Amino acid sequence: MNKNIILLSYDKVFASVYPDHYKYYIEAINNLGLYPVLVNSAEEQDSITDRIELSAGVLFCGGGDVDPRFYGQSDIHPSVKIAGKAADEIEIKAIKHILKINKPFFAICRGIQVLNVALGGTLYQDLDAHFPPEGKAKHHNNLEKPGDISYKPSHHVNIIKDSLIHRILGKEKLFVNSTHHQAVRDVAPGLCVTGRSPDGVIEAVEIPGRDNALAVQFHPERMWAEDEDMMKLFAYFASRK
Repeated sequence: MNKNIILLSYDKVFASVYPDHYKYYIEAINNLGLYPVLVNSAEEQDSITDRIELSAGVLFCGGGDVDPRFYGQSDIHPSVKIAGKAADEIEIKAIKHILKINKPFFAICRGIQVLNVALGGTLYQDLDAHFPPEGKAKHHNNLEKPGDISYKPSHHVNIIKDSLIHRILGKEKLFVNSTHHQAVRDVAPGLCVTGRSPDGVIEAVEIPGRDNALAVQFHPERMWAEDEDMMKLFAYFASRK
């Protein structure tokens, strides 16, 4: 095992649409003195388990939407932009293997959603569609607002006392950015909710008894350079290797 290599889930198609997307994750990992290695989710089906075992940990990055058919929903909302079957399959496979061998991981945005689906949970396909008439996505998607403000806090998250994220940050309220239109709906067996936004949307989960698994809905990779709390999350993840 190489204790300095962190695997990053990577979607070539998503990167072609958002070319700067992955640089924030890479910079956060580099800042910790570690070496990020992008793993193309569509091309690593056969080798992913071996690569995980040779790494120090895995960072599941944000990206396209999980295909609702993976959580038992055949009717797909028009807003859903599916990452692709191969990407979903390999990341679900990766999560199951990580849990089996107790490898550290940090799941961000799409990552928390894939984690929940991999363990049997479901997602809100579109927050506005599920919460009419006002919806909730406008409070959770800064990308719909003028300018690039994805690095700025847009709402706070209430943190459950004595949870892992509470122990890392030492606080019960965290101000976060937000760029998502989906969220965890039915929480998978084996996960527990450790953070919610004021409107009830799940923003953090953990696996009881595991201190090497972080999963959040917001984007700390966009804020770590200017926000000590976000840097603490990455530093903690790195310390588990």
